Amino acid sequence: MRKATTLTAMVVVAGVLMTPFAPPAFGAADDGLVARYTFDDADDRGADSSGKGNDLTAFGNPAFGTPTGRDSAALQLSGTNGQYAEIPGQVFSTVGDDFTMEFDARSGSSGNGFFTFGIGKDDHRYLLVKVDDNGNWSFLAPEKLGTFAFSMTAVSGYNKSSTVDASVEVKAEAPVITTPANGSTVETEVTAISGTGLAGATVTVEGDVDGTAKVAADGTWSVKADLGYGNYTVTASQARDGETSAEATSSFTVAPTAPTITGIQDGATYSGDAIPTSVSGTGVNGAVVSVTVNDAKVGQATVKDGKWSVALKDALGEGAYTVVATQTIDSVSSSASVSFAVAAAPAPSPSPTATPGPAGGGNGGGKLPVTGMGDPAPLAWGAVALLLGGVGALGYRRLRRVER
Repeated sequence: MRKATTLTAMVVVAGVLMTPFAPPAFGAADDGLVARYTFDDADDRGADSSGKGNDLTAFGNPAFGTPTGRDSAALQLSGTNGQYAEIPGQVFSTVGDDFTMEFDARSGSSGNGFFTFGIGKDDHRYLLVKVDDNGNWSFLAPEKLGTFAFSMTAVSGYNKSSTVDASVEVKAEAPVITTPANGSTVETEVTAISGTGLAGATVTVEGDVDGTAKVAADGTWSVKADLGYGNYTVTASQARDGETSAEATSSFTVAPTAPTITGIQDGATYSGDAIPTSVSGTGVNGAVVSVTVNDAKVGQATVKDGKWSVALKDALGEGAYTVVATQTIDSVSSSASVSFAVAAAPAPSPSPTATPGPAGGGNGGGKLPVTGMGDPAPLAWGAVALLLGGVGALGYRRLRRVER
């Protein structure tokens, strides 16, 4: 971009007098007078009061009137909105190369104590530049690109220094690529390469996008593009007035939107049957989604109908986990992640135990109550013997009765 010098916000010019060679006292009549502008004619503020007919034409609707603290009319140029005053060309053809211009001018609002007043047309102008209290001066560089020669002479009253010749080269900086920005990742299709530049310049875009565009008056430009998923690099340069700038570069990525992970809530804690056994979500059809759990890959799946799912082969134990799902398509990737925890399994309930019996022997280890008896077998045989004896006695008694 062209770098401009500082301009004052307002320049007040009052009572301009133009005459060839040495001037008379300001405002006095002189046969060599070419034009005088006093700005006090209410009907024609730019009228030439010398009577020579070299009326001044004002552009940009500048103000005319008597400024505060002055007792004469003045032309007030704000330095914005294209405000300027045009003196007829025949004035300069009449006076030739040597002429004197006398005027009373001051800065209306600038605090830096200097102003620039230009006389001439296009690149051929006389610039009257006031030196500030610190000895500094400046003026606007030409709008046109290229190399320009100029001469400088310091004047104080009727004292004039020798002339110093110099030149300045006005170059255009490289245009700025604002969209897509260098190093950025874009998650939507890129339909244009856009940026800013020098008004009126032609911007040429090359690389993964080719095209040209003219920089608008507001300094913006745009070249159409049609870029899907992938990695891209474009360059842009601008040219005007036969001069071409350096290139600007932007390298960027067009990536799919990050996949989503559903069924696992970020920051949640799971236990029991709620512990995840798979990771699933949504993505771009045709993309491959790779899943890692705590940086270990557990599987991958291709997105179909906008969905994908990867089973977890190993059960998740107690601990903290981070699941990352990376979606890749056309060699570009995007990722999403969730973190969660698995709680420890509850401890099992204790098994029921038998109540121990009282200590002591003769009861088979306490399985039967103590009766004071030992082995019951002899008693059983005794009972049988008594029974048989009873039967025998009965039979004997019966026999005896019969025999009588």
